[in-house]
Amino acid sequence: FTSNVLLITDVQSAVPVEDYRNDVRAIAIGTGIAGKLALINMPDMTHIKKGDLFVTSGLGLCYPAGYPVGVVSTIKRIANRSIEKIILTPTAHLDRTEPVLLAWPSKSKLAAQVQKELSKTIVKTKMKMKI
Repeated sequence: FTSNVLLITDVQSAVPVEDYRNDVRAIAIGTGIAGKLALINMPDMTHIKKGDLFVTSGLGLCYPAGYPVGVVSTIKRIANRSIEKIILTPTAHLDRTEPVLLAWPSKSKLAAQVQKELSKTIVKTKMKMKI
């Protein structure tokens, strides 16, 4: 009955992301610094621009696709190499906390609700077929 929470900026955090503008995929990793994520070892040919929004890609099956993760705030060329270090500012307000309540219905109540919704769908389908 407990949960562990890992901030996206934690050094152990890694989230599959993609650039909303051009669909370039990457992994956003936590830097351990509040307000900073990194996309490392990105080839310079990926055409990432300051201000680009990165969203979850859905790969890895941890996060649904399309949730905002961060905006490119800094692009640094690594000397004598054809790669860049890209820094994202998280879109979430990590300096604010709010209580969260997670609740699950009992299996029997959930099954009853599912059956109720399925019955509505079946009735609507039959009505459409008669028309």
